Amino acid sequence: MKKSLLTLVAAVSCFTASAQFRNTSSPTFGIKGGVNFASVTISQNGTSSDYGSGTLTSFSAGVFADLPLGEKFSVQPGLFYSGKGYKIKVNFDMGSAFNINAEESLKLAYIQLPVHFLYNADANFGRFFFGAGPFAAAAIKAKGKISGDISLGEEYGGESGSNTTEQDLEIGSNGVIKRLDYGVTGLIGVRFNNGISLSANYDYGLADIYNNSVSQKMKTRTIGLSLGYSF
Repeated sequence: MKKSLLTLVAAVSCFTASAQFRNTSSPTFGIKGGVNFASVTISQNGTSSDYGSGTLTSFSAGVFADLPLGEKFSVQPGLFYSGKGYKIKVNFDMGSAFNINAEESLKLAYIQLPVHFLYNADANFGRFFFGAGPFAAAAIKAKGKISGDISLGEEYGGESGSNTTEQDLEIGSNGVIKRLDYGVTGLIGVRFNNGISLSANYDYGLADIYNNSVSQKMKTRTIGLSLGYSF
């Protein structure tokens, strides 16, 4: 009997702790990391085109705080390392004359500050959340890479070869890539009672990050999938 009573008390205590976690009005802090699928949109003289048919896979990692704004709403600022850029593949097939397969990529690393304004919906296992807000990011590294293979037809000797060029790009007002990126970001996810969270975000860049052209503008697009833990 005594053992059963202790078991019941422990079960009630666990339930109460879970409920308090779900409905807490205190700030929480956490860590989060995951995979990024990055691309860019390029506009030339006002005409836009997606330059991300071959998406660049990168990652993000950082910390965040969840600050309650009442029973259902909260604001969630964060500070993250975030990989962006693009990767495309190009093929020139000239039949029996020659064939060229090339791949171009731009890898960008940012320190990013997103601020999400969230709506939270409680559930038995935790809570759902979704919302949006602004982000600002500072570029800390940029690298461009072009690699290609060429195969000549028999009438041109039948030879083949490959070449790869990789270069760190300067960042800043005098560089190829501008320092600042900014835009709007959306976030949706679920946080379980044990503190683990799963989320997806979409970052829509509004800044022109390309510094070498007046008529051409380049803007970032990033989809992220993350696993987090709140303390």
